[in-house]
Amino acid sequence: MNYIANHKYGCILFKNDKNQVLNMSSISYIKHLCEEHLFTYQGYLQACRNKLDLKYKIPLYVCETIQLIPTKSHRRYDIVWINYAYIKHYEAIKEQVLINFFDGTKLLADISYQSLKTQIIRINRIRDVKVKHFHS
Repeated sequence: MNYIANHKYGCILFKNDKNQVLNMSSISYIKHLCEEHLFTYQGYLQACRNKLDLKYKIPLYVCETIQLIPTKSHRRYDIVWINYAYIKHYEAIKEQVLINFFDGTKLLADISYQSLKTQIIRINRIRDVKVKHFHS
């Protein structure tokens, strides 16, 4: 999955050569995804706030292949959840970022280059803590 965006009929999962429309909002799908991986979204946010002192726009590390970076607050309808695990490279285009995925698709995301870099640092910190606990 490259990214998730809200749609008038729910949300769309943008995957390789096909897209999947789900009859739920992106945040509902995110919560479902967390539960499928045996944790709650609210518990995850609270742990990131307490353990890593993160306050807002907290990226979601589900597993090695699902690492979601929000472009905005998770309460905003126009949020896009970008899967960092599928990003090949990215570049600044004015006030936005052009993201190229491994499958050749592209997304012009409404996020600044600096904000994306900050989110990548955050998701790597979260991954390091999760992987460390898993291997301890």
